[in-house]
Amino acid sequence: MTNTEIKRIYKNHLKDVLPSGFILKGGILYNKDINELLVGFCFEKSGFHKDGVYVWSFVMPLYVEKEDLSLTFGKRMEIKKNGGVWRLKNNSDIDKTISELKSLMKKELKAFLSKIKTSEDFYDYFKNKKVKNIRIKEALVYSAIHSDNKKGKKLISEFIKELQKEDLEIGWIKSILEAMVYLEKEYENKNDLNVFFNKNIEQTKLNLKL
Repeated sequence: MTNTEIKRIYKNHLKDVLPSGFILKGGILYNKDINELLVGFCFEKSGFHKDGVYVWSFVMPLYVEKEDLSLTFGKRMEIKKNGGVWRLKNNSDIDKTISELKSLMKKELKAFLSKIKTSEDFYDYFKNKKVKNIRIKEALVYSAIHSDNKKGKKLISEFIKELQKEDLEIGWIKSILEAMVYLEKEYENKNDLNVFFNKNIEQTKLNLKL
């Protein structure tokens, strides 16, 4: 499906499901009133079905600079048939499909997306999930620092020790370590931290063309 077709589906069928503040850009349907996080739905084009998309509900911390959209903190909203692809055109059961999608979107808004509006919400929601993924830990540490969580300094120190055991010949791991060392050094300097995070937010928005 093209972005124009997705926009038509949104305007004609999905817009009334969402609270005020949500806008669609490309395949990203997000709440523009939340500055530090990207909170919403992603319509991911399917390489197997030209008439359909995968639909995700997700949150993404913008204060962790990224080049591309990350669905690490999200989940695919599955439809039982078509291999999980939502066929939103050339579908004889389009009304039923749209109704099912709207129902799932309402559910995700209530159970997931409405609960995460700040970096503090993000940290509290995901902090108890046992993870080994470096990218997930990175986002949690950033969120703790951004929200001025009292555990922030300890989390930075622990994460730095973990990163130092990794292969630092890998560029992206080395970059995360360098950022963490900077955050540890500037931890008490809130003005510099705010500049750092705001710069990341603006750059990530620019990268995502938001």
